Amino acid sequence: MKKVFMEVGSIFLVFALLVCGPVGLIKATAASVANANGIATETIGNATARIDAVEMGGRTCYIYVPASERVGNMLGTTPLVVVFGDGKYTKADLLKEVQESGFADLATRDGLCIVFANPIESWDSETDAAAAGSLIAGIFDAFSCDPTYKFVNGVAKVTDEKTGETKTYYPAFELNLQMFGEGKGADYIMKHFTVPNAVNANYATQIFPATGMPNSVALFNPSTLIAKRENGGNMNIAIVGGPKNSLEVAASYATGGNFIYKVVDEPGIKGFIKDLVISLYDEVLDKNASNYAKNGIIEVCEYLTLSTGKTMKYFKYIPDTLDLTVKGKIPLMIWNHGGGGDAESQVEMNKWPDYAKEFGIVVLAIDQHQGFTGDEIIEMLDTELARNAYLDGTRVYISGFSMGAATTWNTGLQHWKRFAAMVPNAGIMVAQSEALDAAVKEGGILPTFYICGGASPLPELPSEQFQAPMQYLFKLNDIGEYTYNAEAGPWGAKPDSTYSVSYIFPDDGSAQELIVNGFKSSDGNTYTLLGINKNRAHTVTSTDVPVIWNFIKQFRRNADGTISIIKEVKSDSKVKDIATAHMKGNSIERVDKVSVGGRNCFVYVPASKRVGNFLGGTPLLVVFADGALKTSEEVLAYAKKTGIADIATRDGLCVFFANPVKAWDDSNEAAHAAALISGIYDLYSCVPSYDFINGVAKVTDPETGETKSYYPAFELNLQMIGEGKGADYLMKNFTVPNNVNANYATQIFPGTGMPGAVALFNPSTLAVKGETGGTMSIAIVGGPENSLEVAASYAQGTGRYLVLDSEVTGIDAELLKTVYDNVVDAAGDNFEQKGIVEIYERRTLSNGKTIEYYKYIPDNLDLSVKDSIPLFIWCHGWGGDAESQVSMAGLPTFTREAGIIALSIDQHPNFTADELIEILDMELEDYPYYDATRVYAGGFSMGSDKTWNLGLTYWNRFAGIFPNALGMFADSEAVKAACAAGGPLPTFYIAGGLSEMELGSSDFTQTALKNLWVMNNLPGTYGYNAALGEWGMKPDSIRSISYLLNDGTAQQLVIDSFKSVDGNTYTWLAVNKNRAHIVTPNDLPVVWAELSPFSRSPSGALIVDGVGPWYHEAADAVVEKGLIETKEYGAFRPYDNITRADLAKALYRLSGNAAYNSDNPFADIPGANDALTREQIAIILYKFATDNNYSLTTGTGAALSSYADASAVSDTAKAAMEWACNVGLFSGYPDGSIRPQTVVNRAVAATLLNRLIKLPNKSYRTSLSSEVN
Repeated sequence: MKKVFMEVGSIFLVFALLVCGPVGLIKATAASVANANGIATETIGNATARIDAVEMGGRTCYIYVPASERVGNMLGTTPLVVVFGDGKYTKADLLKEVQESGFADLATRDGLCIVFANPIESWDSETDAAAAGSLIAGIFDAFSCDPTYKFVNGVAKVTDEKTGETKTYYPAFELNLQMFGEGKGADYIMKHFTVPNAVNANYATQIFPATGMPNSVALFNPSTLIAKRENGGNMNIAIVGGPKNSLEVAASYATGGNFIYKVVDEPGIKGFIKDLVISLYDEVLDKNASNYAKNGIIEVCEYLTLSTGKTMKYFKYIPDTLDLTVKGKIPLMIWNHGGGGDAESQVEMNKWPDYAKEFGIVVLAIDQHQGFTGDEIIEMLDTELARNAYLDGTRVYISGFSMGAATTWNTGLQHWKRFAAMVPNAGIMVAQSEALDAAVKEGGILPTFYICGGASPLPELPSEQFQAPMQYLFKLNDIGEYTYNAEAGPWGAKPDSTYSVSYIFPDDGSAQELIVNGFKSSDGNTYTLLGINKNRAHTVTSTDVPVIWNFIKQFRRNADGTISIIKEVKSDSKVKDIATAHMKGNSIERVDKVSVGGRNCFVYVPASKRVGNFLGGTPLLVVFADGALKTSEEVLAYAKKTGIADIATRDGLCVFFANPVKAWDDSNEAAHAAALISGIYDLYSCVPSYDFINGVAKVTDPETGETKSYYPAFELNLQMIGEGKGADYLMKNFTVPNNVNANYATQIFPGTGMPGAVALFNPSTLAVKGETGGTMSIAIVGGPENSLEVAASYAQGTGRYLVLDSEVTGIDAELLKTVYDNVVDAAGDNFEQKGIVEIYERRTLSNGKTIEYYKYIPDNLDLSVKDSIPLFIWCHGWGGDAESQVSMAGLPTFTREAGIIALSIDQHPNFTADELIEILDMELEDYPYYDATRVYAGGFSMGSDKTWNLGLTYWNRFAGIFPNALGMFADSEAVKAACAAGGPLPTFYIAGGLSEMELGSSDFTQTALKNLWVMNNLPGTYGYNAALGEWGMKPDSIRSISYLLNDGTAQQLVIDSFKSVDGNTYTWLAVNKNRAHIVTPNDLPVVWAELSPFSRSPSGALIVDGVGPWYHEAADAVVEKGLIETKEYGAFRPYDNITRADLAKALYRLSGNAAYNSDNPFADIPGANDALTREQIAIILYKFATDNNYSLTTGTGAALSSYADASAVSDTAKAAMEWACNVGLFSGYPDGSIRPQTVVNRAVAATLLNRLIKLPNKSYRTSLSSEVN
């Protein structure tokens, strides 16, 4: 039976993966993977860019066809882009326009054939107003995504067999219509294409009636804008340099769903601006499409000529994180689309390409698979395996939707020896055949997960008419003979297990519930899962994919045709070993006897470093055995036998073993239930200030002197396990509220005494949830006949359930682990399952104070690489703790996606900004894997106030900050001085639209923004003016992002961007319109996308995507070597003058002298505070170089005489200036001058010193110069 439990367990890992980020170390870039590792790219595309003149709707328009391999190869995802200029285009003008406007770059990158529309007369004429419908119809008629067409050099020439007429088509998916407009062209779009124009042109528009209305538009310099009319449709919209109502109009079109808008206030621009065209296309117009290149996925179109002479077209999706140099490591998923569709667009609908990166697989989607036999698909597979040694031939999977499900059934069953598993989806139409009879008769196992739609009008469930697939499957998988029996349930046969997965459908927010039935084979394993997505019609959805993968990934097809079950191995245990080496916890397991609620009970304390270290994430687990456990020895034996001890050791749980007063089925026992749960609550605590030693915190009441012991757990995360009579008692007494008010958490959040999750083994009686009952996750093993009905009643809404029809008596250890991880604790933060190592740290500061914090380290990071991993510091809200609130924010899970480490500080209000910087310094010193240039800070509520103060005061230590849900409580002189001295500091602030104290009108927010305005050198002086918008100042652009929370509520994040005086954007202020005072995980990817490009150099310079100020490398070098120090508040002050004392101090250190601890010892030299000219500094450096044996002749610079103003050099400085120019210290100005009398600033001085220490030195090497050289 153990094999059964191992296998059943693995199918539930989905709950962790649903929230887990991409997996795998980056081994190669997209380009290097494509070019260096032999990805075949047998595409046709178009070799030479050109402009074609095409008649459309009674006028000549132009189509730009780029030089790109993508042209005509990616039909399903290629949008139809139409550009409306301010006037008429000519072919001659267009050649220059496409380059300067950025449209050529877009077209080349994405394989777009772009239409440049022309008016008949002018866009504002009555003639053109009447011709809008004919124009869009003409455009639609010139494009096609018909998958049977072959596009050569960007066009497909198709001859009508009846008429003999040949027609030319350009490639695009007509229903993904996107428009750019400028000036009068923008006005024309607004007036005529924001309401439907019924179009019926060809292929896609005949299958799906087209409206002629674009999915998205970008309008440059429109003169008039119209808010969405009653018959108007929603769309993504960007407006640049529009009238005053631009924001109102944009918001009206982008309401609901996932629509996006952006408004850019650029009144002075004319025409299309290249950078804006590209950024708006990526951020707004094409945002809802799968941008594989941006997501790090290589899309490859292949054409394969088979031995039968047929040509098979297919698409491959290869994550750029995969290492293609390792043989036989990467699984392959083959996918087949539905009838009437094509490979590219339908595989995009179910997101298999996007999930490929998370799962570490390659996806292959066959186009028009109906035209190929199973044998031909196998021939293609053999070719792929032969060409690409990195593919793992033992882990090949096949799946498909609707008609593709039929191909999957037929190919999978006939060639079962070639696949590790098959996943047909929404199609059961398989006819009996001799080929299938023979293949199944031979025998074998083919792991199968079939999913159908519960609301589908098509026959997706088996019936007397459609039972052939089930008959074949049950026979092949040795389940038994199959004969459809309607009374046995939807599958016509009684399952061995049932579980549910609930989620929100991302497209419309509708609730989805996937009910999965498992059927055991004769060897005791479950190879067959049949699922119903209850609310789904005949469609394919992405939300099922993680569920599917977590079942099929465990199977491998061996060379002899047998199936192996793979036990999952963590990617890097070294990370956990390194990270948890210092933790104490409890070293020796024990069982403590405790008196609770008038009876003797026990607490099992495991030997685990986690005990007492993870309070916010540690559940309170209570066990009800079948009868009383009378001694500590009995409890220890029971904990080990059932596997409870293993779970407790792994997760650091101090498990409570409850005993009855007399017996669980005693008639008086129910009266003691409330006292029992109240006593249990009173025994546990998650107070963050308690010091848990060996699993117990002893706390003395200062008033009474009484000392009380507490075990560590978050009392409100109550979980229960019951067996036999204990399970019956649990269900009878704890599935309705028992109001409890014990301590800490239960006083802050009144506890119900009802568990959030239960696991019941061998209960004898079960009742469905009553009116007073609450929702919970529930697992029932070996229960009565109504187990499924009862489980479903309790799990309605947010709960999960699992029902296993098992004959096992008692609690089996492996089965318990499966049940616990995937039902009981599935809603909790099981970081280990998500591949995240959680670490508890306690440090003593220099002032004697003790600080505690948690770190979250993804186990796929390479900690052996120095200076490689960004650090994100988080501060929790008031009344909370570091562990529970950082989980609410989603930061631990996000670390894996972003490749960062998160550090969450506990009780940060007790510590100053200086003390937090001391902790940062300790971390950076102790762990060299951190990238000190990429440290970020964020926080919620009170933690937001701390983030503002920490970031603004120590701006030179952070690459960006993310204050969330609060401004600053108070101003300070230190913050003001730091803001005046430093900056900029990339800042992304988010407020809840339903929480007034967070918004721009709040004094707290205005205090923060007043300082931020100075720090980031934003135009003007900050003063709140409600007429200028949410933040009291006019933004440069506004955009919105819509998404759904886990509970299905719609969220809209409206982001205002503000440009600094230098023209760059460092400031984003956002309102999450439907959010109250709470933190949500959905904002993190948006924030990280803006902050992650920034880094902070040692000298305090801000670097953007690796590019910083011209002087920053030299400044970094001299600051790190101690030659020039930063000034007050960490500012380098590059344009302040270098003084004689500053230079003396630098040369003193460069001579090899130790750093001094006092003030500058050269402050009293003559002219100490005098500025130095270029020739004066040359004299000083020349003397220093002579005294320290630097080469005076070797150099690569130009001669002094080559500069136009060489004669201006003083006689006393000529020798020094000649040397400085010759060795390359001075390189002159762009106008050919050397400017010897110009005063030298700190940036130039840093550059000169950095060049000096790199010069050859004949015999003398100081410690500093040798380090540099």
